[in-house]
Amino acid sequence: IRSMLQLGGGSRSANPAPSDNQRRAGRVNCEGIMTSWGEILNASASGLRISARGKALPEIGEVAMITICGPEGPFEVTAKAVWIKHRNWGKREIGVQFVDVPEQARWHLARLAEAASRATLLDTVTSNGFADFPEP
Repeated sequence: IRSMLQLGGGSRSANPAPSDNQRRAGRVNCEGIMTSWGEILNASASGLRISARGKALPEIGEVAMITICGPEGPFEVTAKAVWIKHRNWGKREIGVQFVDVPEQARWHLARLAEAASRATLLDTVTSNGFADFPEP
């Protein structure tokens, strides 16, 4: 998680390996975290995947300020819509890339990632501990 939280402006390789998955950073799954464009499905150091329906949504390439209701309260970050996928019943998924993230927003994004990763970890714990993992 710590490496994911290094929200600096890394650069892409000039010749990335061909793949449908061109992700630059690891992801954390999010539940119940809303933005002004919809609910965050997952987050990374470079952007978000948002589920949205029936709102004034961006066009691909549009850069706008979005509000994220994080665990430490709402904060704003500038984001660029890099892809949009139409789903059923008018739902859309939007891939956004962060643009010029100020230090305060980096702090909030780090708290969001830490909270989401703790929630995911706690979901795997049973009354017997990590029951799905064999004893050494």
